[in-house]
Amino acid sequence: MATEHGPGDDLYEMFRGYGFEAGETIFIFTPGFSLEDLKNAQFGNTYADPLPIRIGLSASITFDVVVQTTTSVFVGVDHDGGDTPLGCFKHPDWYVEGWLMKSGFDPYEEARRVRLYLRAAGDNPNPTEGFIQVVPKNPDPNGTIRYTEDV
Repeated sequence: MATEHGPGDDLYEMFRGYGFEAGETIFIFTPGFSLEDLKNAQFGNTYADPLPIRIGLSASITFDVVVQTTTSVFVGVDHDGGDTPLGCFKHPDWYVEGWLMKSGFDPYEEARRVRLYLRAAGDNPNPTEGFIQVVPKNPDPNGTIRYTEDV
């Protein structure tokens, strides 16, 4: 079940900081791909032969994303609760934009643009947790953000 989060709510602020907007639900997933796979999806794509990354929300719900842009996000370390980070974690998180791969079986006509935020943890450069959202067509800057851990 999706939960709604509005301005001032910790999850709302976190998701806005990750680049998400109100208008489409955000889903959590465990990435089944490595940083090397993400690099190949970004830099090895050709028009005729895209190299997508596979997103699995569950064993029965998977889809492929053709990566268009990636941005490294170095996250500050702030153990003292102050406003100034002590530095950044060794490995960056990743903000990704791309397109769901289209098939004749899709229940929608147009290609769907998506955004992802991928977290790395500790000394592991590979993404360990991910969030995905279809980019809203008409985002509401004052709307609530829907988030779900269930599919």
